[in-house]
Amino acid sequence: MTIRTYIRAFLFLITAMGLFACGGSGGGGEAAPDTLQGVFIDSPVSGLRFETTTASGFTDAQGGFSYRSGELVRFFVGDVFIGEATGQAILTPVELVAGAIDESNIQVQNIAMFLQSIDDDGDESNGINISLSANNAAQNIAQGQSVDFGLAAGVFEADGGIQILISNMTATNGTARSMVSRRQARDALGANLLALFAGNYQGTFTGDDTGSWTVTIDTSGVITGQRTSDNFGEATVSGNVGSSGQSSISGTVDTVVFSGQFSRSGEVSGSWLDDDGTSGVFSGQRLSVTPAPGGGNTPPPTVNSGSLAVSGNDASVIGVSYVPNVAPVVIKDTVFNTGGVTVNWSQSLFSANGFESRSMVFSYNENDGSLLNVGYLRITGTDANSAPTSFYSYSLDCEVDVQACLSISLDVPAQQVSFGGTLLAADVESDATADIGLVGTLSW
Repeated sequence: MTIRTYIRAFLFLITAMGLFACGGSGGGGEAAPDTLQGVFIDSPVSGLRFETTTASGFTDAQGGFSYRSGELVRFFVGDVFIGEATGQAILTPVELVAGAIDESNIQVQNIAMFLQSIDDDGDESNGINISLSANNAAQNIAQGQSVDFGLAAGVFEADGGIQILISNMTATNGTARSMVSRRQARDALGANLLALFAGNYQGTFTGDDTGSWTVTIDTSGVITGQRTSDNFGEATVSGNVGSSGQSSISGTVDTVVFSGQFSRSGEVSGSWLDDDGTSGVFSGQRLSVTPAPGGGNTPPPTVNSGSLAVSGNDASVIGVSYVPNVAPVVIKDTVFNTGGVTVNWSQSLFSANGFESRSMVFSYNENDGSLLNVGYLRITGTDANSAPTSFYSYSLDCEVDVQACLSISLDVPAQQVSFGGTLLAADVESDATADIGLVGTLSW
């Protein structure tokens, strides 16, 4: 059984316990689609007004906004329409412009120039914050008219109306400023787009040769790693990824070149070719993100889901802290309509020693707010498709051990759950040796 299979089995079991513990049957209408969370990145843009058919508001400090699958998300500053795109986990000025792939697009540059110019402190490297007063100024001055972000280079920055708008908006923050230069906006956006690809990746290749690969991308787009051929063994590889995600990776001692596309959501695919004519395809995914250096560019955004401190005899092995680095998944019972809801948080780690996956699952009944169960799983292996080298599992059934679950505080409106020394029992069928304690808060 591979690591992926273990995880699926664990999640299926804990989800079934959480969703269907109340039993019941019957029909009912279709459940409303779950609300999803995305982030808008030039640098992270807070105070950007967004609208969908079901939600509206302002992006938070991380650039976060809400949407439902398939919805169009429209962005504004005051009454100034910035652009729109189908909702996804990461949106940038690039996604707002049809046909654009990176910061070289003039309309993308115009949007970046505008957003960076109206940042409240004029320093995009620490995030772009559009103050309420700047939003109000844009609403009063623009009077429902959209800035024409489709203007040509040179024409956009020379437009008197846009210059006055930016000056008046920034004046509300204390000092009127002029528009940032095109080069400055382009270079800053390009660096932040590159940083979105940073992290550790793993995958396989097939064709005339087969094997696996692992690489790390830094915040400048530099790729380093290793390719392992089933026929020829290991080889060091290096390369670069551009701000559009297009990449080229080659060996330092052989002639194989991997050319492909990295997505901002972490998927990788492409083809490979050797100079002897052999060829094939490759694919993979990001396992963990690489934080940007202090004062550097935007790191790959992950939803800030909180953290837990882990205690107990096994903590020295499974880790003394748990910090999810993958957006949580929310599953609701739409089959039996029991009100069961299960939230799954994941933390994927990759190192020279192999792959490690940690999963935290919590279930409750949204009809009455009752707690159902908690589960924690930690698995290691040489990669995500290998048989696990270790398997640690812990759980707590709140319907059986009500007293133990009094240490859990659930806040459904705030979408968070807190653990105050909650004990999870070791699964005797796993490598776990003793109970673990959890302290901290997770959100979804």
